[in-house]
Amino acid sequence: MTQEHHRDTGRAARHRIDADADEDVDLFENALADPSARALMSLAGLPLSDVRGLLDDRDRLDTSLGASIVLATQGWASTHHIHVDEYAAVSKMLEEGASVDEIDRYLVERWNEPGRLESDMKMIRTLGAGDDDLAAIASQRLRLVRMALNHHRNEAYEASVLIALAQADGIVHDFGGRKGLYEGHKPNPKAEKRLIDERTIAGLDTGIATVQRWFSRPYKANLSAPDGDSGSRNAALHGRDLAYDTVTNSTKAFVLLVAAIEWAQPRARDEADRRNRERLARHAGDQGVDEFGRRNDRRGFSTARGALRELAICQNGHRIRNGQYASTTDEIDVPPKVQDDWPDVTLVVADDQSTYWAYTQSESGYWFGIAGLDGNLEWRFYEGTEPPDCGPLDDGDEWDYSETPNWSGDVY
Repeated sequence: MTQEHHRDTGRAARHRIDADADEDVDLFENALADPSARALMSLAGLPLSDVRGLLDDRDRLDTSLGASIVLATQGWASTHHIHVDEYAAVSKMLEEGASVDEIDRYLVERWNEPGRLESDMKMIRTLGAGDDDLAAIASQRLRLVRMALNHHRNEAYEASVLIALAQADGIVHDFGGRKGLYEGHKPNPKAEKRLIDERTIAGLDTGIATVQRWFSRPYKANLSAPDGDSGSRNAALHGRDLAYDTVTNSTKAFVLLVAAIEWAQPRARDEADRRNRERLARHAGDQGVDEFGRRNDRRGFSTARGALRELAICQNGHRIRNGQYASTTDEIDVPPKVQDDWPDVTLVVADDQSTYWAYTQSESGYWFGIAGLDGNLEWRFYEGTEPPDCGPLDDGDEWDYSETPNWSGDVY
């Protein structure tokens, strides 16, 4: 792609939301009519309800939108993890006639800042929140992605590229209607429709729906040296691109993976909710356990465990500030809406306020408890068909240092 084409594309993109500065209403309506603009307002920190803020900051919106369109055509996925200042820098580079390689080098340097990719990859855990089966899948994906990151840091890009691209495909397959990410290099609105929504930046038409075309480009002959055609997933998988193992292609693959995770997050929440509703209805009243010792009837488990964890966290904070645990929940300085989660929690505190234990009953009738001892951040856990008759310091053998089977499942 030529420098002139870059400049033309950038100018066209920045005029996608174009109105006279004096016609404020027209500008606002044009912005709201554009799906990319609506989400990029959020990226730029512009609340939709704040008309004046939008109009005052339209330059930031235009800059982000224009840069994201250009980057999508070059294999860089849009995601809320791209900083607004990075969009601004790319926009300036386009105006100054920067080449594709120069823009790539800038983004590679930014994305490979210490810890950035490692932090973003941890989001994979969120794809398993609330469902044991999804959590198991997310755990295995994270294991492979950590291996890919290790390859990437050790410049073994021949491995990191393929693992990252495969995991992005798998994530979309899990939450995209049993079909993977890559739809082909030509625009196909009907096929790509399932990849587009407005819940995330990655779900915009400048997100994974467009970027997957860059990775799906066809190959005609063996490529033995890096150039502008390198990076096609198909060519790399079929042994036709013999020079795909570059830091640029590896970084682009990880950014695509970041975008795929972001795109999948709301869908994963929806899927976990659906599975839980079905499972709870199916096992209501079932007193049996599964192969891991977990109760089949788990109604209200997350609510009960969540209330106890929240109370324990607040007790830790109270002890740090006051040198002792709170003797009642009323003493804990938390918002009223947090206290509302504790109405059925029984709190027992030692006379010297050095230890406490608390317990509550779930909707299914099963009991959970948590305890703090002498400021130790390692809590003690209880579960059973009856409430605990004593605390962990009173010969309470039923209290465990590690989470018991029915205590697991929450993401903190």
